[in-house]
Amino acid sequence: MTYDRGLASAHFFQGQLLDMVASLPSTDSDGDEGMTPGELRRRFKAELERDPDIYRSVFLFLDGLQPGNLKYQRLLAAHLVLMVTLNAFGYDYQRTAPEGMRRIVDLLEPAIRRNFVVLVSQVHLERHEDIEILLTMRVAETDTRR
Repeated sequence: MTYDRGLASAHFFQGQLLDMVASLPSTDSDGDEGMTPGELRRRFKAELERDPDIYRSVFLFLDGLQPGNLKYQRLLAAHLVLMVTLNAFGYDYQRTAPEGMRRIVDLLEPAIRRNFVVLVSQVHLERHEDIEILLTMRVAETDTRR
């Protein structure tokens, strides 16, 4: 997939994401740790009204998502990482069966699948049970899509 890294149209930077997360308080209105989804939504809306520019890069990233573009493909890959994380550390009801992961893998372009395999190997996660399942789903040699 062609991509001009100088335009930053299919990514945003980690520092921007960290700034967004840091802008949200980690306690509820009573000072207790954790928030209900409703409280988090109210806090997010208030922060968005206070400083909308802090979220601009993410909104621009999400704007115009299409199945064939790079940012959509990256979002799918991130979704796979989230699935594996929830399978390892989440509640039972948050687990995704291999068939569910397969549906996401099938949506990935072959180049993204190959890159995913490389990235997983670089961070030494290839022996994790759910990652092993994903790796068995990688692009077949007969797949002719580019």
